[in-house]
Amino acid sequence: GRKNIGLVSLFRRHPSKLSKDQHKKFHQYLQSRSGLEALYSFKNRICRFLNYKSLQFKFAKNVFRYFFYLLDLLKKSGFHPLISLANTLDSWHEEILRMLKHTKSNAVTEGFHNIMKREVRIAFGFRNFKNYRQRVLLKCS
Repeated sequence: GRKNIGLVSLFRRHPSKLSKDQHKKFHQYLQSRSGLEALYSFKNRICRFLNYKSLQFKFAKNVFRYFFYLLDLLKKSGFHPLISLANTLDSWHEEILRMLKHTKSNAVTEGFHNIMKREVRIAFGFRNFKNYRQRVLLKCS
C-alpha cells in the first residue's frame, strides 16, 4: 500500500546497506506478512552464493552441493515463481558453476563490441571502412 512505499527497493538491497531506520521499518514489514521474511533470507542466501569467485577444488565441491541444495529448496517451495526460478537456474547450472570456478569473462570483448556498435549508430554508416576502423581504434585505445 501507500504507507509502504519504498519497501520494494529495500528488498533489492543487501542487509548491511540499510540504515537503522530502514532496517527497523523493513523488519516490521517482513514480520507483518507471512512468508516474506523467509523469502528475503532465501534471496540473500542465493546472492551470497553467487558472490563466490575462483573456488579451489575442495571448497568448490561443498559450494556445488550447496547450489543443488538451494535448487531443491526452491523446487519444493510450492510457490510458482520460485519453482520457475529453480527451473531456470537448473537449466543454466553448468554455466553458473563454471562462472564460480573460473574468473575469466568476455566483458572486455563485449565492451569493444559495444563501442563499435555505438560508433556505427553515431556515424549513420561509413562509406569507407578505413575511416570506420581508425575511429574505432581511436575510441578503443
